[in-house]
Amino acid sequence: MSGEATVGQEVPPRRKRAWPRLLLPLIAASLVAAAALAALVTISITWTNETAELSDSLEREQSRAESLNGQLTSYKEREQELVDREVAVEAREVDADDREVELERREAAVSKVEQQVAATTLKDGHVYTVGSTMEAGTYQANPTGGSCYWVIYTSGTNYSDIVENDYGTMGSITVTVSAGQDFRSSKCGDWTKVG
Repeated sequence: MSGEATVGQEVPPRRKRAWPRLLLPLIAASLVAAAALAALVTISITWTNETAELSDSLEREQSRAESLNGQLTSYKEREQELVDREVAVEAREVDADDREVELERREAAVSKVEQQVAATTLKDGHVYTVGSTMEAGTYQANPTGGSCYWVIYTSGTNYSDIVENDYGTMGSITVTVSAGQDFRSSKCGDWTKVG
């Protein structure tokens, strides 16, 4: 037994190995490195997850912003349509006002003509005196039967001084009267002043 000591022999002291002293710092350094690596991996995973969430959130917000921008464009188009409609309505109101003014002008002109016609229309069967109950000028009638009679007298002669007369003429008849004359017709219809 070569490794055993005999009695009385001195056993040489064992040498302590140096590696156990280095082992603890190496283990501690390895644990720190492992912890740092684990922390780094955890931070990296957390950062990756947060980045993905932020990226998704950013995409959602960009999509929402595009949608809102589309709605804003649509609202602006609608607003412009309303402005255009308001301008068209205002133009129509101006046109309506202009048409109303023109209509009133025409009505006044027609009314004036109607009043002139009424004032100068001679009714059949009546006696008229030029300058008093009728105006001087040319009058026209359109008798429908063959029994129309008209006569022009000299005023103040009690209808005895006949200037002109006619009986039985059909179609359009015109007579001209002047101051100092009387006029009467029978079965000729109304007479309208034409000149």
